[in-house]
Amino acid sequence: HHVVLYDVSTHVTVSLTAGPGDMNPRIDGDIVVFERGTSGFADVIAYDLRSGIETAVTSTTAAIELNPVVSGRRVVYERRSSQSTPGEIVVFDLDTALETVLGDSALDDRRPDIDGNLVVWDFKTAADDLDIAIPDLATGTTTVLTLAGNQRAAHVSGRVVVFDDDASGTADVWMYHIDSGQRIPIGSGAETEFLNDFSGGQIVYTSNAAGNFDIWLVEFEILSVD
Repeated sequence: HHVVLYDVSTHVTVSLTAGPGDMNPRIDGDIVVFERGTSGFADVIAYDLRSGIETAVTSTTAAIELNPVVSGRRVVYERRSSQSTPGEIVVFDLDTALETVLGDSALDDRRPDIDGNLVVWDFKTAADDLDIAIPDLATGTTTVLTLAGNQRAAHVSGRVVVFDDDASGTADVWMYHIDSGQRIPIGSGAETEFLNDFSGGQIVYTSNAAGNFDIWLVEFEILSVD
């Protein structure tokens, strides 16, 4: 596997890496992050498009680092001591090379996302279901969505979190507005909706509402009320 960049304005494709084990990339601005190595020995790498410099965010042989995401100069990823042990969420600052461990590794934290100062991930609770943690790196406070069923695959953009939820018995997509505390269904019918992602005011997800699995797009706007 290689990490490849496609420029939509110039229609030029460039291979950023030549390693056979580079995969699962994410990008924000000039920084691309990805996994390097096999699933049992994966590390996290950051590549600066402007300078062409590659930085080993992690390079351990005693741990597995997976699912990297990036916002600005912060890289967030999931770290496990082995494939069968619970995960913890780590924030790495590319400017200072300092890492901060978030959450509780005993709860199996996984699938992180970040936008600005907000980080999200899902974790296994004592009741053996999945809830979502939303730490604010600026304030040091953490909001936890403690809901029935499993909430997973959370993504954050601005002050909004979108996640998959199976509390109804089928997979649904919900939106959570951090400032108001409102939860809003995006896809919550009898159909199956899952694999969400979003940025700004646009949410995409997979749904079989039309009889087969397609990609759906929902646009929304947050209105302030005086």
